[in-house]
This record gives sequence, structure tokens and C-alpha cells, in this order.
Amino acid sequence: LILIPVICILSFAFSKRPLDASIIKDASTSVTELSVPEIAPVDLSKTKVRSGYGMRKHPTLGVDKLHTGIDFESPEGEIVMSTDDGIVIENTMDSYRGQFVLIKHGDTFSTSYSHLQSATVKVGDNVKKGQTIGYVGNTGLSKGVHLHYEVLKDGKAVDPKDYLPKLD
Repeated sequence: LILIPVICILSFAFSKRPLDASIIKDASTSVTELSVPEIAPVDLSKTKVRSGYGMRKHPTLGVDKLHTGIDFESPEGEIVMSTDDGIVIENTMDSYRGQFVLIKHGDTFSTSYSHLQSATVKVGDNVKKGQTIGYVGNTGLSKGVHLHYEVLKDGKAVDPKDYLPKLD
């Protein structure tokens, strides 16, 4: 009879709990506030920049629109990496961004990776800089295989070029 309460306590202690906001908040504290995305999300030797940050005519919609990231043209299935340590706060499919992952890097920065063929991470996962998070694809509102990469500073899109190794 003494073992039954012990077994119950141990089963509750080691069971998986559903993800909630407090888990994301607690997990993000392991990433330093000074965390800054600083590596390319794809292998630059297999990639070319198709479109940079700034105003442009949207290739599918045909209207002038702010392009809030950089499009890396890469072979389909090419590895996509987290550009810094962080926690996955979104992993979703939608009609515009396709399969995308959003990673929070401390209190200031987040990065977004869109049009993925597939993702290898789930919400709540802690990721390390350089870790594979998905694969380049052509999902959502896209006219070709590429990765749309965004850097958000305090929730607002900024030019990712400022946080990448020198791009040709």
C-alpha cells in the first residue's frame, strides 16, 4: 500500500504536460537578453539572394509592398538553420507564408523562416545556433523554391542583412 502513492507521484512528476505560455516564458529566460541572430539560415555556397529587404512589386500579387525579409533561392530540401539560440514559439502552415517557424531569441530578437518544405522542430523546443529547423520549400504564396527569412527587433521587421555575414 505504501508503494501506490509513490508510484502515482512519480508518474505525475515524469508525465508530459501540455504547452502553455508560462513554459515559453520560463524557457526563454535561458537565452540571454543580448542574443543576436548572426549566422546565415542556409548554406550561402548553395544559395543566392533572390530579393532583399525593402519596397518592391510583389511577384504574385503585383502590387508595391514592403518586403520584410530576404529571399534565399536554394535547392529544394536544403537545410534551414536557426540563426541563434532560442525557443520555437510558432510552427504553422498558412496560405501566405506556407510552412513557417518563428523563433524567439531573448527579449529583443525573433526570426521567421517561411515557405519551408517541412519543419523539424515544434513549439516549445529550445534550439541552438546552427541547428536544423526545417528544409527549403515552395509552400504558401510563393513563385519558386526559396526561404523567406525575417529578423524582428522588438516585434518589428528590420533588414536581415544587418545581422548576416557579408552577402554578395
